[in-house]
Amino acid sequence: MASTTYRSVQWAWYPFPILVVIAAIVIFGLSSDDIDPAWLWSGVAFIVLMLWIVLTFSRLVVTVDAAAITAAFGPGWPKKVIPMSDVVSAETVRNTWWYGWGIRWLPGGTWMYNVQGLDAIEVERRGAAPFRIGTDDPMALLQAIRDVM
Repeated sequence: MASTTYRSVQWAWYPFPILVVIAAIVIFGLSSDDIDPAWLWSGVAFIVLMLWIVLTFSRLVVTVDAAAITAAFGPGWPKKVIPMSDVVSAETVRNTWWYGWGIRWLPGGTWMYNVQGLDAIEVERRGAAPFRIGTDDPMALLQAIRDVM
């Protein structure tokens, strides 16, 4: 296994207050004494699903080593691995706010992984569409990629 030259863990905290508000609304709506148990369990399942989504897509781990650039959400899935042998170039880019966060398909066929912010590195790949990785430290990630190239 190749030695890691760069590793970054980026967290997005904005989803957690949103989750609390959603959970409060669901719990309040289900707090009636005459609630059907099916609705109660549906509400619990919804809250658990929302918690899983928030925990999965609020953390992005990016690593660069001699073998590959890896970007993985949450517990390691979803994950994108770009072999270094496929990397043609890399450059800093600034996303527009409407590109959003999470996994996105951008105009021109570019895929993007991002948890927060607008800064990213766009990796040009041999035989494939470019891939963007959101980062809170674009210069360090870019330097790590260029050092390995």
